[in-house]
Amino acid sequence: MIKHIFYISFFFQCFVICHASKSEIVQPPSQEQISDILKFDNPPTREQLGHYILKYLLPSTFNLGRQSDALSRLKKIDYRNNVISLSLEYCGLESLPNEIEDFTNLFYLDLRGNGLKELPDWISKLSKLKYLDLSDNKLTKLPESLKNLSCLEIINLSNNKFPEYPSILWKINGCIPIIDIHPTEIPIK
Repeated sequence: MIKHIFYISFFFQCFVICHASKSEIVQPPSQEQISDILKFDNPPTREQLGHYILKYLLPSTFNLGRQSDALSRLKKIDYRNNVISLSLEYCGLESLPNEIEDFTNLFYLDLRGNGLKELPDWISKLSKLKYLDLSDNKLTKLPESLKNLSCLEIINLSNNKFPEYPSILWKINGCIPIIDIHPTEIPIK
């Protein structure tokens, strides 16, 4: 089954890009896309088309895990709306970098092995997130906004510092939480 259709149409030196998914037949270009198209030469150069395709059409993944300069590299990522997978495992993070808030099309976010103690409320802006790995951190609670991640299928919370089973996990429809539960350590409410 075809999930996404991307095509570029050239017609009498006009340039049109459309993309479709299961729920959309055709989505017209956004204002930003139109603005970029209007800056093209007539006809557009390969470089202009390549830049446009990278910026708006091709999904990308970034693995910055175990890198000492991960935060500076994260800040330099262009086309954040096209990033679907981001890995920042074992980077020594004590808080979630605010730059991640701009990666609104993330499906996969790996934050395991850091020193995270809490998550910001803006985590719910990552509304397309399907897999979230927060294992091996120092989390003691989860924000209430986590329940707004309606696409979330798996959240790994193993090896954290929860004093009790996070009740917010019951409010995420269809999500399978992975958490180490030892009855003598974490009471389930």
